[in-house]
Amino acid sequence: MGVLIFKKVTALLSALLIALAPVAPVLAPPNLVDKAFTPNPVMSEITAAINQVAVKYSEVRGITVTEVDIMPNVYAYASGRLIAFNRLYTPNVDVLNALMASDIGAGFHPALGRCTPAEFLAYHESAHIIDRTRELAPRIAMVVKYGQRSDLDLSGYSFRGGMLNPGEALAEAFAATLCGSANATEREVYTLFTENHG
Repeated sequence: MGVLIFKKVTALLSALLIALAPVAPVLAPPNLVDKAFTPNPVMSEITAAINQVAVKYSEVRGITVTEVDIMPNVYAYASGRLIAFNRLYTPNVDVLNALMASDIGAGFHPALGRCTPAEFLAYHESAHIIDRTRELAPRIAMVVKYGQRSDLDLSGYSFRGGMLNPGEALAEAFAATLCGSANATEREVYTLFTENHG
């Protein structure tokens, strides 16, 4: 009987020790982008989304994310190793959300899926960095595959003057795919990033 009690106590203590064992901390992805702005919730969300892209796409690592004063009709732009967001919208999430909702309603941008407007814009601008860093290989592949077609099931921002605008079409499809809202055409366009590395 003493052996049986000993085995039960040993099993109980083992279970207790396992339950109390320290749990390995969940590690966030490393900060792979440089921040050059006064923190606010929108810019923090944007930077977190860009950092997620940088985990998978090395072309985005080391870029600088900032906010600037630019024309009111521009949410953001990518240039060189910089992504700049319009300071008119970054301090006020409600204004950004309302403007993006209007654009989506008009078919100018694709549906957001699981994303917030800030995340969508972060993914969109990240796509421009990837495309340019790859010496426009995804953009060239898009032109080869689709030419200047105007009948593709893409957002209104993917076209300029009724003709396909490959740079914006790629960025819109990239963002829609990461947001989980992409249609079949957008998912097909997204593969141009996975297949064309420059």
